[in-house]
Amino acid sequence: MQPTLRRTWLGALCVLSAALFWGTLGPIMHILQRDTALTALDISFLRALMGGLTLLAMAWLWRPVWLVVARRDIPFFAAYGFLSVAAFFVLYAMSVYINPVPVAVVLLYTAPAFVAVASWRLFGEPMSRAKGAALALVLVGSALVAGVWSTTARHVTPLGLLIGLGSAITYATLGLFGRVALRRYEATTAMMYAFLFGAFFLAPIVARDVADMLAAFRTHGALILIMGLVPTAASYVLYTVGLKWLLPGQASILATIEPVVGTVLAWSWLGQRIDALQILGGACILGSVLLLQRDIETVQEAT
Repeated sequence: MQPTLRRTWLGALCVLSAALFWGTLGPIMHILQRDTALTALDISFLRALMGGLTLLAMAWLWRPVWLVVARRDIPFFAAYGFLSVAAFFVLYAMSVYINPVPVAVVLLYTAPAFVAVASWRLFGEPMSRAKGAALALVLVGSALVAGVWSTTARHVTPLGLLIGLGSAITYATLGLFGRVALRRYEATTAMMYAFLFGAFFLAPIVARDVADMLAAFRTHGALILIMGLVPTAASYVLYTVGLKWLLPGQASILATIEPVVGTVLAWSWLGQRIDALQILGGACILGSVLLLQRDIETVQEAT
């Protein structure tokens, strides 16, 4: 295997691993919302804070140099944390509250389309037919996995639509910021500061819920720590590392395996039902991943 192709496969493995870890978030949030007084925004704040502190501790103990950033780059990391963490978490939480959950999920997974267009304009990422077909499969698969065919999914307001698309756009900035950050910093450094700035911006919103968060730590502290480590610190770092060898549009499509993982875990952990259309949707998403991966290999072999 050519070195370039090997690195491409490594990047794809990192992104797919990140998506697997992200897939654990839904069941974890379900348990926390069911068993504690935490709101979706409280959980988002704890996720950003614990993710940032986890990476901070790792850098402090292992590579203190990862803590150092140039003063001129602080505004960049503040914007990274505001858009890709704080704004995304808030908008997605609002989308789930205002829209039927299936619609919120499908709107979120329009993000690869925004990333593809932005990557084409910013990074010169080609828009091949295979990538277009993969995007179409992602949208169809996400709709089927989310159950958007249900009658409740028809009640969508213009405000709900705008907020849902806002969640997709802010989610799309993750790969774009990450691609730029990797030019100067390690993935751990980039995500550590993004999470800490994100938690800083979220803190005023959830300040009145401090008592509820402390109570949740007393009863579900281990689960909160796992949330900060697995679907936050580890997944985001893996995704950002993957951007060393993949363009943002490629990574964004590969990461859409997340709702498939979340659905399977909800079935196996929480006993939620999976129907034939959701299985078909999962097959569409997996097909898009395979189609995109073959397209990436073709491009790499041609170069």
